[in-house]
Amino acid sequence: MNSQSPEAILPNPNPVTDIKLNQNKSSLLWKMLQILIGLVAFVFVLTRIDQKELLKVIAQVNYFILLGAVLNTLFMTYLMGWRWQLLIKVKYKVSSLTLFGQYLTAQFFNLFTPGAVGGDLARLLRVGKITGDSSFVFTSIVVERLVSLVGLLLSSLVGLYLGRDYLNNPNNYYFVVGLLIISIFLCLLLFSKIAMKLFLNLVIRFELLLKRKLISKTIEKIGNHLAIFSQKPLLLLSIILTTFLVRTTWTISCWLVAQALGLNIPLFVLMALFAVVDLARMLPISPPNGIGVREYLLVLLLAPLGISNTQAALFSFLAYSLLMVNGLIGGLVYTSQAMLEKE
Repeated sequence: MNSQSPEAILPNPNPVTDIKLNQNKSSLLWKMLQILIGLVAFVFVLTRIDQKELLKVIAQVNYFILLGAVLNTLFMTYLMGWRWQLLIKVKYKVSSLTLFGQYLTAQFFNLFTPGAVGGDLARLLRVGKITGDSSFVFTSIVVERLVSLVGLLLSSLVGLYLGRDYLNNPNNYYFVVGLLIISIFLCLLLFSKIAMKLFLNLVIRFELLLKRKLISKTIEKIGNHLAIFSQKPLLLLSIILTTFLVRTTWTISCWLVAQALGLNIPLFVLMALFAVVDLARMLPISPPNGIGVREYLLVLLLAPLGISNTQAALFSFLAYSLLMVNGLIGGLVYTSQAMLEKE
C-alpha cells in the first residue's frame, strides 16, 4: 500500500478564502496602525499641556463668539452641498437643501472613518438612490474631490502669500505651487479621453487574463460621465472658486475660535496652516477624523507664532469640534430619515 503524506490527506485549500483572510488581516493591521498613530500623536500633545494654563484659558473663553463659529460652519456645509449641486444638476435636479442634509450626514460618518471615506459612501448611497444613477453620482464625487483639491491648494497658496510676513519661510511657496501644478495636471489627465481609454484597455486586458469580467463596464460608464464634465470648463472653474469660498468660510470659523480664546492669529496664516492640516487628515494613514494628528500638527505649526502648546491644543480641539457639531446634527438627520422610511 502506498503511503500518503499528511499534506495529501488534507483537503486542498480554497485560494479565494485565503485571499479574503489575508485582506481581512491587512485591513485590521491598517486600522490598528491608524489608531496607533492617532494615539501617539494625541499623547504627545497631552504631555505638553499645562493644566493650570488650560484652566485659565478655558475661564476666559467667549462662548458668544464660539456660537458664531458654529453657525458659520453650518453655512460652510451648506456651501459644500451647493457646490455638489453644481455637478449633480448636469444631469439631475436635486435641491441644495437635500444635498446640505446629505453633507451633514456625511460629516456624521466622517467622525468614525479616516479620509472622509465613510461620508462619501453615505452620500453615494443616498443620492444614488434619489437619482437612480449611482455611477454618475460616484463620478460627481470623484470630480468634486479632485477639483476641490485644487481649490484647497489655491487657498493654501493665497494664505501663504498674504501671511508671508508671519511665516517667514519662502520655500513653502514653491512647495505649494508644485502641489498645485501636480493636482491640476492630474485633474486634466483624468478628464482626458485618451487617458481614460488607455486605463480602460489595461483593465480589459487584466480581465482577459483572469477570464472574468470585473469593473470594465463601470469604468466605461465613469469615463463617459467624466467626458461630460470635461466639456464644461466653466463648471470646473466654478467648483474651484466655490471651494475657495468654502475654505475661506472654514478659516473664518477657525479665526472666530481663536478670537474666542483670545489668540492673535492672522486670518490668512490660519488659511495656510489649516490647509496643511486638512491635507494630512485626508491621508489614508490618518486616524478617524484626524484625531491626534491635527492637534500634533497645529501645536508644531503655531509654536513659531508664540502660541503655547496648551493654547494650540485647546484651539485645535475647539476648531475641529465645530465639525463634530455638524456631524451630530447629521446623525439626527440620518436617524430621522431612517425613521421616516420605515413608516
